[in-house]
Parts: sequence; structure tokens; C-alpha cells
Amino acid sequence: MNISRNDIPLKIESVCKKYSDKKVLENISLIAEKGKVNAIIGPNGAGKTTLIKIIVGLLQATSGEVYIFGKNNIRENDAVKKDLFYISDDVSCYEYLSGEEFVYFTGNLRGLNRKEIGAKLKSLIQIFPEMEKNIKDPISEYSKGSRQKLVFICSLLSDPKLLIIDEPIVGLDPVSITVFGKELKKFAQKGGAVFLSTHILSFAKDYVDKVCILGEGKILVEAEVKKDTNLEFMYKKVLDIK
Repeated sequence: MNISRNDIPLKIESVCKKYSDKKVLENISLIAEKGKVNAIIGPNGAGKTTLIKIIVGLLQATSGEVYIFGKNNIRENDAVKKDLFYISDDVSCYEYLSGEEFVYFTGNLRGLNRKEIGAKLKSLIQIFPEMEKNIKDPISEYSKGSRQKLVFICSLLSDPKLLIIDEPIVGLDPVSITVFGKELKKFAQKGGAVFLSTHILSFAKDYVDKVCILGEGKILVEAEVKKDTNLEFMYKKVLDIK
């Protein structure tokens, strides 16, 4: 069955990135599928964050193209922003705002009114009910994990079609990791698409449907993750880890 480019959440075509003479990414091509949690995994320094930043338009590729639902991520950036939500690895928030104020600020940027944001927040905060007790506190007092939870709640406010997440579970406790993973699966099962980067193999094994293993800026292997997939063996083999 032929699939229109407009139906493909994320398509990366022959992306390369160089800094002077150093190749950071080399000929990266992949597709993130609708209804799946897609991931790029690899060791620190493999180029994962660079690729994520190119996808969302924070960096420009040296060559190659990125398409979000058929739209070029650079030339049609304003249209692309409506379809995706990006969560970075440093969860940069406005620290002088309370968590609640940040939710309203984000919702407003996404075109929602106060009534819509309030109703969404009341529902979404139940993902992490422990956030209710500090949602009115300044973000400056939040732990990294609490900031991660807050931004994830914000990411779902406007029902995006695609979530782009760089290292989603850094700073989260084991219980919250499980909740986060299940919510990503639920988002995908409802027809959304997730593209994330991680170096945590156990998380990828439990919650990812399709992986690309990245090493030294190159895709070494793509694979579906099934119950019997030995992801650790595959990872060590292609990266030649003893």
C-alpha cells in the first residue's frame, strides 16, 4: 500500500552534519511511523541530540532534508510547529513562573483559551498526580524530574500529532519512568507518533516499537522491537561492545 508523504509523521532524507572537517551525522535516512514509539538509540556522543535539533529546526543540516507530515522542517517551519511538540534534554523552563503559569503560558502559545487549558490541566495532571501539590510553586524549586513531568503535561495540551523527545527519562524515578513509558505507548496507540532519543536500553526494550541504532553519526541498524528481541545483544554487537 502506497503511503502519501503527508501521512508520514517524520521522514529524514540523507541528512549530514559537519562542523569544519568533523562529520557528526553521515547520510541519515529514516522514517518514524504513525501509531508507534520510534527511537534512535546509541552511546553518548553518537549524534542523537544533534539529529533531534536538526529535526525541530534548531540546527540546520549541512545537507539533506527533513519532512514533518510532508512539510519541510525549515522552509515550512511555522506549519510544522502546529503538528509537533518538542521536549529537549535540558527541559528549559521559565523559572520565575509557577508550574501552573507555565502550563497556561504554553497552552496560550498553542492557541488554547484559559477555559480549555484549565480543563486540560485538570485531566492531564492525573498522569502525575503528585504534581498537584507543587503545581503552584515556582519552577525554580522543581527537581529535574518534576520539570520533565511538567513539560510532558504541557506537550499534550494541544493534541499534537508528533512528539519529539530528547532523553525523556533522565531525572525520573522508576515509578515515573513506567508511567511515562505507558503514556507514550497510549499516545501512539491513539494514532500519534513518538520519536525519541535514549541511551537507556531497558526503557527502549519496554516501550519502543522501532529502533535505529546510531554509532559515530551513522545508522548501523534499524529493527522492530518485539517481546523476544534481545536489544542489548543487538546493541553490543553492532557497536562492537565487549
